[in-house]
Amino acid sequence: MHPASATQFKNSGHPEACDIVIGFDFGTSCSKVVLQSPHFAGSRAILVPFGHNGHPMNSHLLATKLYFDMRGNCSLAADSNSFCVSGLKLKLLQNADSREFFSDFVVTPRTLTIGYIALVLRHVRQWFLMTQSKIYGNYRIRWHLNIGMPSPGYDDQELKDIYRGIARDSWRFSLGVESVSLSRIWRYYSGELKLNNKLDIDLDDINVVPEIVAEVVGYAKSNLRENGLHVLIDIGASTIDVSGFILHDKDGEDCYSFLTCDLDHLGAYHCHLERVQRIKEYVTRWFSYLTNRHDLVLPIAHTLQEYFPRLVDFGSDAEKDILDAFYRRCYSLIHRTLNSLRKDRDPNSEKWEAGLPIFLCGGGKSLSIYRRVLEDLQDSWKTSMATSGFKIRELPKPANFVVDSTERQIYDRFAVAYGLSNPHYNIGEIRPPSNINNVSMDRRPKYSHIEYVSKDWV
Repeated sequence: MHPASATQFKNSGHPEACDIVIGFDFGTSCSKVVLQSPHFAGSRAILVPFGHNGHPMNSHLLATKLYFDMRGNCSLAADSNSFCVSGLKLKLLQNADSREFFSDFVVTPRTLTIGYIALVLRHVRQWFLMTQSKIYGNYRIRWHLNIGMPSPGYDDQELKDIYRGIARDSWRFSLGVESVSLSRIWRYYSGELKLNNKLDIDLDDINVVPEIVAEVVGYAKSNLRENGLHVLIDIGASTIDVSGFILHDKDGEDCYSFLTCDLDHLGAYHCHLERVQRIKEYVTRWFSYLTNRHDLVLPIAHTLQEYFPRLVDFGSDAEKDILDAFYRRCYSLIHRTLNSLRKDRDPNSEKWEAGLPIFLCGGGKSLSIYRRVLEDLQDSWKTSMATSGFKIRELPKPANFVVDSTERQIYDRFAVAYGLSNPHYNIGEIRPPSNINNVSMDRRPKYSHIEYVSKDWV
């Protein structure tokens, strides 16, 4: 068995190297990892399972939680004697260096994230070395690491530097024989500890990529690809990420020009929480009504079941009312992006007449409320904005992505990790919104530049 910190196959004396790219989707609720050999074995891309630490419904999903004991030793496995920290990504985005003091070390969202990613990297390499030797065992592995970051944050140089630094330090702490420890990580950051581990990776091969770009890499390299304006709506557990971008070629390289990036806490789990809160309000009113009913002539309920309300007991508009506030916030978020694209960012795009391609994706896209928002927006935009509506599309599964029938049906969950498993130099150029000026709408009639229109032009 390979040690947890190993980076190469045992007895691999072959001088030829094989590139392996780790695509690490550091998610709000779960993380996913895809490994790809871009220049070998048909550019084979494979999902990494996490065994008993993975989700019971799908072992390729790893909860974004870190466990650690009083001495700071970290683990991905639940332990009743350990502290558990969830929401690592949200804490990191709020304040990477907010401090919590323990006996002989300090914990910050940055150090927690490094501990988590370092443990995942150990697992990923160990799983690869133990299970993939028949295909790659005769080669020296040349590692690459791409980690996704929120697309709105790609315009924030400080946040990019934080993510890149975390990725590099996570790799450092995943090496060596020592356990991954928050105490050691803190000592490193406070200047008390120096790491002398051989990195076995070029630091230039550790990169951060906007999650939205990674998500559409498979589409951009498929035969379904279209150039021009697109919108991607990614529905995660916590957030909805809505981005408008132009996909085009530049000197033979894919170029993603981001016009808008917006994000709000309207993901599937927040939808669930809002439903629970609104239903709770209705149920509370129902039991208040039962308690205060004073007509003693009415019969008393015979069974306990009769005390519990049905949806119809809340009134004919209850279902709409329970969902309405959340629906309106989702509608407003997406409408804001579309309106900005139509009026300022790309008003002259041919996609407004041909039909705007919209990718609805992410683990939460199956909830019907999100598709209803899009369908209602489409009806409104066809009439009020003089457009041909939207072309709502699925992300195509790449041919080199090796998955079983189960994962094929839920490719959206792994699309970001797949995109990240492509070599960074092969993903393309990424231009953030701040680098792109607004565009004035061309209000001239279609043939205003032609003095005479013959029947052959019509």
